[in-house]
This record gives sequence, C-alpha cells and structure tokens, in this order.
Amino acid sequence: FANLMTNEVDDFDRLPDQGAPASPIRLNERDNTDWIQELRLLYDDGDRLEVLLGGLYARRFSDDLTRVEQTFGVPAIELTALARINPDLDLDAIYQDAVDTASGGTATIAGVPAGAPLLVSDPILLGDTAAIGSDFNFEPDFTTLAVFGEASYDLTDALEFTFGFRYEREEAKFTTFQLNALIEPTDIAAVSATGNPELAPAVEGALTTALTPSLGAGDAAAVAGGATPLIVPRYGEFVQTLVLLANGASDEAFLPFTSTNEQTFNVFMPKFVLSYDVTDNVSVALSAQRAYRPGGIGINPVRLSLFDFGPEFSWNYELAFRSVTADGRLVFNGNVFYIDWTDQQIEVQLTETAQDEETQNVGSSELYGIELQASFDATDDLQLFASIGVIETEITAVDDTNLALLNNEFPFAPNYSGSAGFTYRHPSGFNGTFDLTFQGESFVLLPNQQAAGTGLKNDSRLLANARIGYDFDNFSVYAFASNLFDDTYFVNADAAGGNVILGDPRVVGGGVSFEF
Repeated sequence: FANLMTNEVDDFDRLPDQGAPASPIRLNERDNTDWIQELRLLYDDGDRLEVLLGGLYARRFSDDLTRVEQTFGVPAIELTALARINPDLDLDAIYQDAVDTASGGTATIAGVPAGAPLLVSDPILLGDTAAIGSDFNFEPDFTTLAVFGEASYDLTDALEFTFGFRYEREEAKFTTFQLNALIEPTDIAAVSATGNPELAPAVEGALTTALTPSLGAGDAAAVAGGATPLIVPRYGEFVQTLVLLANGASDEAFLPFTSTNEQTFNVFMPKFVLSYDVTDNVSVALSAQRAYRPGGIGINPVRLSLFDFGPEFSWNYELAFRSVTADGRLVFNGNVFYIDWTDQQIEVQLTETAQDEETQNVGSSELYGIELQASFDATDDLQLFASIGVIETEITAVDDTNLALLNNEFPFAPNYSGSAGFTYRHPSGFNGTFDLTFQGESFVLLPNQQAAGTGLKNDSRLLANARIGYDFDNFSVYAFASNLFDDTYFVNADAAGGNVILGDPRVVGGGVSFEF
C-alpha cells in the first residue's frame, strides 16, 4: 500500500509575469493511492529444472484536480456562430431583415457582396482578449490482474532454455469533469459592431426585433445597441465559443461536461531465452520478449480539452555477452539489441504554443544499438570502469495525419553516451571515486524540424563528478561534487514558446552515514 499527495504550480508559458489572469498558469493537486499484492511459488528439482509461478493484483486510483488559467485573443466571427449557443434565434431571418432594411428591399448594398455574412467583433474592456479558467477533475482508476511464470531447463550442461510469460488484464475507468468559464465576465462589453459597417444600424434593428419577445422592447434595444451583454444568460458561453474555436478547440469544448470512459486491455506477453556457457567464464544469450504499455487519457491545457490514446506494444530482441577472467579481475559485458515498436505513444507538439501537445499512437518505430561495459581491478585498492552506448531511433510508419513525423528520431534520445572513471579504497579507510559521463546531443520536439525548421537540439555534455570519504568502524564521512567544472548545457531546449531548461549546476556537499 502506498499513498502520495502532490501539489504543483506550473507557469507553462515560461514568460515574465504579465499579471493575473494574463500569465498562463496551471495548478495541480493529486492524491494517488496504490494497492499491490503479489504471490510467487518457486520449484527447483535440484538438477535441471527451475520454475516460478505467480499472480498479481493491483489497484491504482487518484483524485487529480487541475486548474488552468490563460488569456486568449477574441477574434471576429460570423454572426451565424451565435447558433452554436442559442439555436432558438432565427439567424437567417435576422440577417435577411438587416439586409432588406439597409438596402431598401433590394437585398444588395454597395461594396457588400450578396449573401456576405455579417461579422461581429467582441471588444473587451481590457483589450481584445478574454481570460478563461478551466477546471478539470480527473479520477483514473486502474485494476490489474496478472498471471506470470518462468521455467528454465538445462538442455545440456552448457545450454539452457528459458520460457516465460505474463498474461495481464487491466481495467481502466476514467471519470472526468470539465468546466471552462470566463474569469472576469464583468469586463465583457456587448457585441456592437460588424465587419460590414454599413449594416450596423440594420443589424441593431433586426436584433432588437428578434429579441423583443423574450427581453422586452427596452432591454432588447439596449442589448442590440451594445449597452447590455448580448443574450445575457449565455453571453459568457458565446465568448468562450469564439475563443476556443479560434484556438483550435472543438465546437463542444466550451460546454461543461462530466463523462466516464472505460478501457480494458487483455495482453499476453511471452519471453524466450537461449543461453550458452562457452566456458566457465564466458556465456552468450539470445532473447526475445514482448512488452506493452496500456493506453489512457490526458489533458491539453492550451485547447482546454481531453484526449485519449491506446496501448503500445514492442518486441525486444537482444544478444548478450558476459565474461570474467579466471582470477575475476576483468569483467567485460556487451549487449546488441533491436526493438520493434508498434502503436507507439509519443507526445506530439500540435503547434509551437507551449504545452499544446497530446499523447498519440503515431504508428511504428524501431530502435537498435549496442552497449559495452568493462571493469578492471588494477590493484587490490584501485578499480577502473568504463561503458559506452550507441543507439539509433526512427519512426518508420505513421498515419496520414502525422506524416511530418515519418523518419524522425525520438526526442531526448542521444545517439551516443558513455562513462569512465575509477574507484580507490585504501585499507586505512580512505576512499574516493572520480568519473566522467558523456551524453550526445538529442532532438527536443516532434517533428524534429519543428521550430521554424531549426531542428533545435539539446546540448551534448561531458561532466565530471567526484566523491572522497573515510570509513571508520561504524560510520563514514564523505564529500562530493557533481558537475565539478560547472558546465552549462540545455537538457530541454524547448522550442515551444522559446523555453529552455538548463542542466544542474555544480553541486558540492557532504554527509555522514552510520551503521548500527
């Protein structure tokens, strides 16, 4: 059993504070609870066969409250957009009445094409913007049942075959509530102009006529003339409609709603391993294993909307080499791997607006590479170690809506990484470690060439770290330094919104540890 509560504040445009509510912020409170129970049975015949069988029950649920506040521009929009929030208005009749009145019944006006839509603009007292607050209550509930097993059998004294499996059923239930509302509705002025200025008086007259039965003559005239918000009870929804449609949201995004979505995943994941002891100190192994990650649901704070995504699957193939010299002083290991990924879940940046992104199952991908590790006991007190990794990633197939992702590399996946260093332990108790770590550059976004074709990348870096200490009988003292030379580098050169995140600066510290 585990329970974790978090409280976060995120200034997600990463720009200087413009004053509330202009600066976009996201407030999040999350209460996560996990229940996990696992049972394992082991069998060993003492000769050639080892068997493991097990079962698992897990439940994970959380109460996730998110508040997003941001400011949007309010665009001009066709008068017919009013029908989205007040279908009782006969807008065709209003429009035709306005044209007839202004044109003297000829249905044409100089400079105005016949049938041209009326445009309304929505002036806001703080400028042509509207501040909208969005509240999301997200309650995911996952129940997982799994049966797993593994059996290893020595075919010969040197050759062993292992078969494993995991059958998993996951039931996911997502209860969501969403409400978008104007933060300062009193700052909204009424619709009082059109894109065709010649029609303005006629539009006011037509609206007055249309609204008089429901509002009365005086109020209807005030509304049409701009003194009172248009369609008073639902004016806020109308403004939200303009804002959200202009910023890429769906027609229904401004409507408050509660929904319950359920997803069920049944997955069988086999594993095969064939290992061979070349000598007593050298072995090789070939393995194949299927893996998966379930789908889910998420929030796009920019579009004020929810999105869902499906599970992803992969087949992982690996050839491993393990060796140690007879005296145990030199250890050398290596892995060559290939992963075939389908329905991959990737954070796709929809526009260059910060955090306008969604998790999508973009298609198929592959990654392959090699890892080498070595350690050598140069003396009884001094150990040397080194490692290197090379990896290639590529999105190999996508659907028609994500063609820009084809042949892209994974973001935050450097092609090269490695480390080297030494550890020294003197019999007196003095000890120390020094290492260098290297990581190559990597792309930030998908598509890789987003950000106006710059292909912005995270920096490569070579960092030094050190630790020295002294061990007494039952306690130790030590001092350490990470990023010893205080190098500056980007770990997230996020092109969306011009944001960057720097790597940790030099950190120096120390401590004492006790053994009882």
